[in-house]
Amino acid sequence: MKIFRKNQAQRFQNGAHCVAFEYPTEDKDINGAAIEISGRYPEKGRAVNRKCKELAFVVKGNGKVVIDGNEQLIEEGDLISIEAGEKFFWMARCACSCLVRQLGTRNSMRWSNRML
Repeated sequence: MKIFRKNQAQRFQNGAHCVAFEYPTEDKDINGAAIEISGRYPEKGRAVNRKCKELAFVVKGNGKVVIDGNEQLIEEGDLISIEAGEKFFWMARCACSCLVRQLGTRNSMRWSNRML
């Protein structure tokens, strides 16, 4: 068992409306983060995780997520699954807990989100 403490998390500003706190799991297969979104992320276009699957649990707040053109309203308690290769963006005021399962080599959320 391993425990990753809040004070170990690295803060990344992923644009004007998204802050990520990534935990140093040092595991090539999985990554964990807490995400705060306060508007549109990414600010323009869409993001895509080319090498990983992502699960995001909405801890608080609400908004919408658009995945491959499919718009869904989200709120506290919802779990969102984003498959590798799906293009997405968020328009929300929420806090999410995210787990990212890597497909192949280690590729954290910060590096795998590619803007389109």
